[in-house]
Amino acid sequence: MYLSEHKSPSVRTEGRTPAGPTAEWPQHTGVAGISLRGARPSDRPDPAAALARLAEWTAGLETDGERGSPESFPFKEILDHFQTAGRNYASPELVDALRELERRLAAAAPPDHRQPLGRRLLLDWLPSTFDQDDGDYDSYLLVPMLERLAAADGESETDPGLDTQIRVLLADLLLAESEALAVTPDAHWQRVRTHAVAQALARVAELAPTARGGVVPPAGFVRTLDRDDPALAALGRRLAQAALDATPEAVRQAAEISMLPSTPVHDELMFVRSVQLFELVYRRTYRCLERALTALRSADLGTAVAELGAAAERVESTPILYRVLTTMSREGFAIIRAHTEGRSAIQSRAYRQVERITAQRPRTATDDRVARVEVPSPTLQEVYQELVPVLGEPALEAVAAAMARLDDSWRAMKRTHWGITRKIIKDSPGTGGTTGADYLKATAAIPLFPDLQGAGERTRDHNRRPPRPTENTMPDPEDQNSLLRRKIMGYIVSQAIFTVTELKVVESLGEEAVPAAELAGRVGADPDALHRFLRVLTAEGLFVEQPAGTFAVTPLGALLHRDAPGSLHHLASLMAGEAYQAWTAAGHSLRTGRAAFETVFGKPMFDWLGDHPAELAAFNEGQAGLVTLRLLPLLDRDWSGVGTVVDVGGGNGTLLGTLLSRHRELRGVLFDLPKVADEALSGLGGGELRERCRVVGGDFFDEVPSGGDVYVLAQILHDWSDDRAVEILRSCHRAMGPGARLLILEQVIPDDSRPHPAKLLDLHMLVLLGGRERSESSWRRLLTESGFEFVGIDRSARSSLIEARPAEVPAVVGAAARHDEPGGGNGSAAGA
Repeated sequence: MYLSEHKSPSVRTEGRTPAGPTAEWPQHTGVAGISLRGARPSDRPDPAAALARLAEWTAGLETDGERGSPESFPFKEILDHFQTAGRNYASPELVDALRELERRLAAAAPPDHRQPLGRRLLLDWLPSTFDQDDGDYDSYLLVPMLERLAAADGESETDPGLDTQIRVLLADLLLAESEALAVTPDAHWQRVRTHAVAQALARVAELAPTARGGVVPPAGFVRTLDRDDPALAALGRRLAQAALDATPEAVRQAAEISMLPSTPVHDELMFVRSVQLFELVYRRTYRCLERALTALRSADLGTAVAELGAAAERVESTPILYRVLTTMSREGFAIIRAHTEGRSAIQSRAYRQVERITAQRPRTATDDRVARVEVPSPTLQEVYQELVPVLGEPALEAVAAAMARLDDSWRAMKRTHWGITRKIIKDSPGTGGTTGADYLKATAAIPLFPDLQGAGERTRDHNRRPPRPTENTMPDPEDQNSLLRRKIMGYIVSQAIFTVTELKVVESLGEEAVPAAELAGRVGADPDALHRFLRVLTAEGLFVEQPAGTFAVTPLGALLHRDAPGSLHHLASLMAGEAYQAWTAAGHSLRTGRAAFETVFGKPMFDWLGDHPAELAAFNEGQAGLVTLRLLPLLDRDWSGVGTVVDVGGGNGTLLGTLLSRHRELRGVLFDLPKVADEALSGLGGGELRERCRVVGGDFFDEVPSGGDVYVLAQILHDWSDDRAVEILRSCHRAMGPGARLLILEQVIPDDSRPHPAKLLDLHMLVLLGGRERSESSWRRLLTESGFEFVGIDRSARSSLIEARPAEVPAVVGAAARHDEPGGGNGSAAGA
């Protein structure tokens, strides 16, 4: 790589001075200084070697095909000169020779599709050597050349090609910064920058998940990277070289020749590389949005959501790069600005394509100063709006949520850009004729989807009839067919999730990317079958497939790890097995309103579990694993003034134990069936927690322990029909003294047709137990019939906390709505 070859020219002559302001070069190297290869104006290098090699190569165009081939072009000699002097100070003779060569090659070149790739890349590169004063953004960064190389192996390999370039550009930058640190080990900001770039390369899988050549560096490396380590420079060189060694030679060479800084200032090396990296990330984002648009137009909502999510992940990875940019010195950037007037981020093609594929944009003052970009029509926002009257907002809620996530991440990225720019240039105008930081601040407030703010969260007026579909809004029948087929076959996805969870595939992957055959050996699976399972789940966004059948887990899939924060491992386990089998008789529940579980297994669910200890243990473990997902409304409550909490149907004590551990002033009573209570004794352990908790066995249909200040029913009542739920509530009412409160932790069904997890769980409770989830109005009625006064409800994403107290005047108990009751005892079959 060029940054590892710090040769000083032996002869230096005066080069040309660019139009516009110049700067006195700093006297030191590294951050805010000149680069290790840079020369001060008085020491500009002799272009003789580059001119001689260029003349020799040009002559070979006519006399020797091999000598005039792109592979033999004297890139090294020309780069030596340009990177030492700076593009704006390059030899006029060399610049004129390169301009003449470009004119000659372009005149003789056939159409693009008939040119060899090497010749086309050379023609992309040459104009960047003689555009010192024209202010073109693409020629400054050479991104079109990099994009052409990424697409050389076809559409299916373009994303891996872009990701591989992201990795090699980061590695090349780390090599430059590590060598600067080796020369100036005591320079604080050089050390900060080197560490920031090393961290970025260590986390390159977030920026470039499909980069060719494997994952570099090893997982977990970033956590061991110490900024103050005396060996940081050497470590950075090794890390960079490992990434470069894993990169195809053609990509490495493209990275080398794409560095044509305007000045020999060291900060410009970082600046050019950083902006190139952002451009490639924007290109990857745009490609995701192209696929999302195609999927949405065909009503393939699952693919649209996955691609929107992938686009958001690309944008959400940009703080890694912004941390590098924060090391830009004001002095260095002032020199860069003075030599790049007219080159501006507003010229970024990929950035503008992202903004224009998402929604129509009004014209702005900058539009006349940038080239027009082409995007598909209609936009994502327009297609979404066309689908709403056809499919309805509930069916599109996941799409709306994915669009909102992308919108949030995009604006957050722009706010970060504004903050860094304000720090570096303060109130100076932008080089593209904008107001600089103020312009960025204003753009950060503009949503990607202006007409969809709050979509998926708004409450629709359900008394208003939706518009009648017209010829223009009716979808193609084949599109509707595809959408419904996906829903019908949805059980395949859920079963695939259950299966990889059971085999602990996510735990076996960890942070690695592993070939399917190797992973199969780890988990005890057939290699071909595992590849096919992972292929399906990759399309659902749980895994990412890299070249050669290598898979890594995504943040979404990581939630299946049993130890992950917010893990859904236990939910996947609970929904598999007996619960899934019960759904094979769901028709029985639909016809009779009774539980299907008994039809399949011959007994009510809790009775059956009592006869199967292994399954009961797995069920209890799954319930305990879900406690943290639904406990927050209880844990965050103000418990001042409360002495004793009675957990009615408390199972193995996980909920009560967590509550008592968080609030050490509380005492507790765990109440459940005698057999369950005996097991809870060992689950609570010993020590101070056990001393504050009393375990009581019994049946909550008969009576519950008295003397508590607060009684908790955590996802108990949804197991039961209304009349049986009233019996449980009355038992609590009889035990409660004056001033006691009842807290019910349950899902609450919205009183409208919006999608909600409680509606799915409601059907699940019907099939398993004949139970039900309830709306707020149903809870109010149930509490009134049981002698309680409704106090309030605290809604959260996972569960709602309903508070009630004994009514001052006993309520007249009316006849509850009758629903056949499940058999069994205390406990809950909650799945979420």
